[in-house]
Amino acid sequence: MTPDFVSVGDYARQLVQRRQNAELRTRMDTLVQETGSGRTADLPGALRGDFSRLAAFEADLNALAAFGTTSAELRLRLEAAQKALDTVQTDTGGFAADLIAVQSTSERGLDVFADDARGRFGTVVSALNASVAGRSVFAGIATDGPALAPADTMLAALETLAVGQPDAASAEAAIRGWFAPGGGFDTGGYVGDTAPVPDQPVGPGTRLGLSVTAEDLTLREILASLAVAAMSGSGPMAGDPAARRARLVNAGETLMTAQFGLSTLRGTVGATESRLDEVTTRNVAEVSALERSRAALTDVDIYEKATELEAVQGQLELLYAITARSARLSLVAAL
Repeated sequence: MTPDFVSVGDYARQLVQRRQNAELRTRMDTLVQETGSGRTADLPGALRGDFSRLAAFEADLNALAAFGTTSAELRLRLEAAQKALDTVQTDTGGFAADLIAVQSTSERGLDVFADDARGRFGTVVSALNASVAGRSVFAGIATDGPALAPADTMLAALETLAVGQPDAASAEAAIRGWFAPGGGFDTGGYVGDTAPVPDQPVGPGTRLGLSVTAEDLTLREILASLAVAAMSGSGPMAGDPAARRARLVNAGETLMTAQFGLSTLRGTVGATESRLDEVTTRNVAEVSALERSRAALTDVDIYEKATELEAVQGQLELLYAITARSARLSLVAAL
């Protein structure tokens, strides 16, 4: 009877050892996963079955991520707008002073100023046709196309208009009238949309946007003044140096006056950039706070788990050693 008793005891011990081995292996796998990911493997247990707080944290973080995307897109538009307006101001500020001082310029020099104005007109048009990621900056909601018609197209229409006028003053008035609200610029110059891009949500309760378009009155005035200077040698203004100088001086004075409005536009864009920076900083702080709160629910202490993993590995090695020794002893008993 003794051999049977020993056999049953050995079998029971083997079952216990197998169960202990399985439990230790399962625990070790869990610890390896938690140590590698830094997150608890038993999330339902850690949350005691209540996922509502975690879901709220995730929803807030997703909303802030969406705000981040919108903010990044708006920042690019604002930076492009600021760069374009800087180009316009740089290209017209000093030129305005040169035009005002044109009284002593020779007739050949007047041609140079007219050609220069034509080139600067093109530069301003190009700047106002700026785009970011294929979306026009100053075309309002019509972001899929340019804000302004090509400079050569507008200048050709203006030259035809100037040539048909009886005198230089009438030619200047006609050109300025073309850029005024209700004039030809509305249909043949500005090809964007009159509605600006709506403000976008960039943070909880905060919406910002870029409302400046190329049909702004200040920008119209700048384009009109450059056009008057460019056309100073066309139609009734040609061949009359005094009339040409008067047109160039007028263009310079209106360009100089427009610099204040241009600075105001840049200030408006800058204020939006500053406000966006404030909101972005607040959003980043909120993300950090939410991530810490979420981590308190889902994360584990990696160092603590690594220590526990070492302990489990030690227990598993000890179990292997005991199992091997037991097997040897059972073999001796059987013999």
